[in-house]
Amino acid sequence: MAFQTHRTEWELVDSVLIYCPKKFVPHSNVMIIELEDCLIKKISRQGIYHKIVQKDIAIYDQEFFHKLSKLSSSCSIVILSNAIFTGPSSLDLIKTKLEIAMEKLGFEYLAFFATMPNRFSKPHTGLFQLLKGYFKQLGTPVQCAMMVSNNAGR
Repeated sequence: MAFQTHRTEWELVDSVLIYCPKKFVPHSNVMIIELEDCLIKKISRQGIYHKIVQKDIAIYDQEFFHKLSKLSSSCSIVILSNAIFTGPSSLDLIKTKLEIAMEKLGFEYLAFFATMPNRFSKPHTGLFQLLKGYFKQLGTPVQCAMMVSNNAGR
């Protein structure tokens, strides 16, 4: 699977939406997390029918957030998540939530979203394999990875 040679923030590779901030610095140690119900509180179904603003994004657990914030200088924070969608509005919703969350949280993280039920969607391991290839291409192979998730990512 080929990635862009120049880094942009958003990239759709095969059926995976990748978010990599331009200032993201990869580390060989990786902390993998979920976006909703792990990093930020899930936005209710009613909440997705209006424009999402910063006040709609709330930190899920303050203690976990502070620990991640400290880790972010020596460990790459990476979101691996299923985001199976049916149209461009769902894609825009994911992008908006992620960008507002990063602005609010104050540290850089990488994100991979499986957009179709296939080898990249959980419970398959395709996203992790893609993550390892991505880091290798950035010149920093993953040496150690740990997953923290809500309900084991399910």
